[in-house]
Amino acid sequence: MESIWSQSNYRVGEITYQSPCIYGPREQTNLQLVYVHEGNLSVYVDSAEYRLCTNDAILLFPGHTERFHFAEDGPTHHGWCDLINANLNADALENLKQYRSINRLSSQMKAIARFIHTPDSLTSTLCKDPTNRLLAQSLFQAYFDEFEKPTANHPLPTPVIRACSHARNHLGEALTLDDLASAAGVSGSHLVRLFQTHLQSTPFNWLWHLRLERAQQLLVETALSISEIAYRIGFQTPYHFSRRFKAQYGDSPVNYRKKIWGKP
Repeated sequence: MESIWSQSNYRVGEITYQSPCIYGPREQTNLQLVYVHEGNLSVYVDSAEYRLCTNDAILLFPGHTERFHFAEDGPTHHGWCDLINANLNADALENLKQYRSINRLSSQMKAIARFIHTPDSLTSTLCKDPTNRLLAQSLFQAYFDEFEKPTANHPLPTPVIRACSHARNHLGEALTLDDLASAAGVSGSHLVRLFQTHLQSTPFNWLWHLRLERAQQLLVETALSISEIAYRIGFQTPYHFSRRFKAQYGDSPVNYRKKIWGKP
């Protein structure tokens, strides 16, 4: 990977949009890192939408059609760094696609981006200056180094945190792997790998466990019927809910509630 960064050329740029704006469609020809310093934007890659907020970054791949929709409620200041003339074969590109996600800018990445000389213009600047070229190279390296690196405040990688948050906020809906992956900003297969690595579970096993934990809470703290609890936490039928609950807690929801409520 390091040989790719050191043997390639880079082009950088940044722009501030003061009002709502749509840029594109355009065909992506390079491996491009896009990041938001302030504001927010939606990047449409073919038919997929990725929403970036302040201090978010995304890696874009050649061969796709893109559109950029910038914020309507204030200015958006964003920058980009292109990796051009890179010797990326099909296998290398496929390997890099696991990083196709929205990721938070680390403090290191923000510092590097701040020092790259980029005139505020839609025109990208080729990094001919050795210092600028080294900074652009470091920006790409930092992105890949930080992508799945846990931090003290967030022991889980960003895509896992976003998938879990989306699941908690939409627990009663018929969620699919694509729904969770879209919320996380990664592919479904990559989200499965992240869950297995960091939670020792699959997204759906984790989701069922979350639903049953919520059911346990509702059984103890509310007088909702078994059927209503089942539908509220995303089960299709009370029977399916009861079967899952008994498998996890060793008793039916009815008996579990009776035992808990019967205790002083």
